[in-house]
Amino acid sequence: MSTDTALVVIDVQVGMFFASDPVYQGDELLTRIGCLLGKARQAQIPIVYIQHTSERKGHPLEDGTAGWQIHPSIAPRAGETIMQKRMPDAFY
Repeated sequence: MSTDTALVVIDVQVGMFFASDPVYQGDELLTRIGCLLGKARQAQIPIVYIQHTSERKGHPLEDGTAGWQIHPSIAPRAGETIMQKRMPDAFY
């Protein structure tokens, strides 16, 4: 396993794919990320998921709601890290 490489998946949550304001080319995005995840897992590269959490009622990524969940097609596996963030920038 590489000690200086990781795959970071940022804010790929169900709420990004709501029909009211979907992410551009969402299906293609999920396919690409799924492919990258497969390669990282095969190479035993650590995978870190960053999950945006909003405390604002009615927000598409409101904590604990269906939209807040990481998209099921790229869901983390046991042992993969999930980090919560409350700021719009994952590197803030």
